[in-house]
Amino acid sequence: EDAQAAGEAADGAGGPAGAAGGEAASADEGEPAPKKAGVRRAWLAVKFVLRYALLAVVAYVMLACFHVHPIGLLVGATAPFVAAVALVVRSLTASAGRNHP
Repeated sequence: EDAQAAGEAADGAGGPAGAAGGEAASADEGEPAPKKAGVRRAWLAVKFVLRYALLAVVAYVMLACFHVHPIGLLVGATAPFVAAVALVVRSLTASAGRNHP
């Protein structure tokens, strides 16, 4: 059940209305639960592969067509992550510096 709830959250069917709608739809279809779990896993695998295939195509276009240097592409791709980590560290150290009663 935890895996099913996580799958529904990943599919965007969160919330009371989405969960109730998903349960009502599955009860109407009459398919056995293991088959649905297999279909959901297959769909998640397809989404995973397509997402990384799209990233590979974008990286190829940027490297081959736009002649972007690989190091520059790597730095540009990691810059938002580094900025987010710096923001978290800065906010944690700022809150640790304050004296709370």
